Order: sequence, then structure tokens, then C-alpha cells
Amino acid sequence: MYRPSRATNRSPSAPFARNSGLVRMIFDFVDRDLLRAIAQEHARGRRLYIGTVNLDAQRFVIWNMGAIASYDDDSALALFRHVMLASSSIPIIFPPVYLDVEADGSQYDEMHVDGGVMTQFFLFGAALGSDAEASSMRGDIYLIRNGEFSPVPEQVPRKLGASPGARSIRWSRPRPRAPWTASGR
Repeated sequence: MYRPSRATNRSPSAPFARNSGLVRMIFDFVDRDLLRAIAQEHARGRRLYIGTVNLDAQRFVIWNMGAIASYDDDSALALFRHVMLASSSIPIIFPPVYLDVEADGSQYDEMHVDGGVMTQFFLFGAALGSDAEASSMRGDIYLIRNGEFSPVPEQVPRKLGASPGARSIRWSRPRPRAPWTASGR
């Protein structure tokens, strides 16, 4: 999935790893057939949302992947892949993903990373549309979460290398815990 960057070639702001393996995997598995299948489910009312953070604007962005897939063209495929990659780009570890944008006739790029930088999951608001629409929605919600739902307090060691970035990486790692019960507690 990833390869460590060579420390000798790395500036202090460079990521620790390259994501070339993940890029290849996304390119291999996310194709027009997958987009058509997602678009079909979107047309049936099922929704697939992915969250990223636009670092330039410091805003959480919710991507309606079914709506993107519904365009069924090369630009939709490229955007879908880039959003998936951005949502996997953990700051410090992986490089951000630059998305080409056009606004008011000007072209520029936005720097996006994993949405977990701002929020771990989202189930309401812009993801569900209007309050009336949200209150009338019925069905199941599937949440994929690799980590803890709440932080476990711990003392940060006062030694060289104990940076906030290192702590955030350590905190985001799953820790062994008792399995969740059927009630989710």
C-alpha cells in the first residue's frame, strides 16, 4: 500500500511515506464498471459519501460519490479516484491530493487530505440534505471506522520526537479492546 520515503531525501515538511501502491490499487479497482454500479445504487436512493478536508480553506468537504459516478465519463472517474485517494491521505504520513478546480473563470488547485483531520464521521447536515429530507429517510447506515470512537487519555512522553504529529498518529491507531456488543456499546 505504501513505501517509506528515504529519510535522506526528505525535507521536514515531506510525508513519511509514498502512496504509489495505493494509487495503483485505486486505479486497478475503481473503473467505469464500478462507477456504473455505484450510479445505479445512487439512482435507487442509496448514498455513498466520502469526507475530505480542503487544507487551503480549512473546511470539511462531503463528496456525494454516487452523484459523481452518475456522470459516467472520464472526468468523473478521475475525480472519484482522486477523492478516494485524498480520503486516505493521512497528513504527515502521506502527501495531500491536489484537485483541479475552476471558480469564477479561474483555474486553481485545492489541497485535500483525510476527512478524519476534522471529523471522524458524519451522518447529518449536508450529507443528508434538508432537515425535512433527513427526517423522512429510512434505512440502514453503514459506518466504516478503523480506530476508536473516543480518545483514551494518556500522558505524552516528554522526550525528543514526541511531537503533536506523533501523538495524533499514535492516537489514531486501533488499540486492543473488548469486542463491541450487538448494542454497539
